[in-house]
Amino acid sequence: TVNIPQVVAAYYDNNGKVIWVSDGYVDQALQPQVPVPFAVDVPDDVAPHVQSYHVLVNHYNTNASS
Repeated sequence: TVNIPQVVAAYYDNNGKVIWVSDGYVDQALQPQVPVPFAVDVPDDVAPHVQSYHVLVNHYNTNASS
């Protein structure tokens, strides 16, 4: 079984407009209600304009046989 958690973050300006979307992958399986650190990049020219953000985690699972 392979479990690949993807983190997607959307960043918004003060008008609620999406100004940047970033994603990354967590290098371990996630368990419910167990915090795991992660990081996503925001360009230096975008960061001053970020007023809020929303983070979503997608899980991709497969049962691969070899």
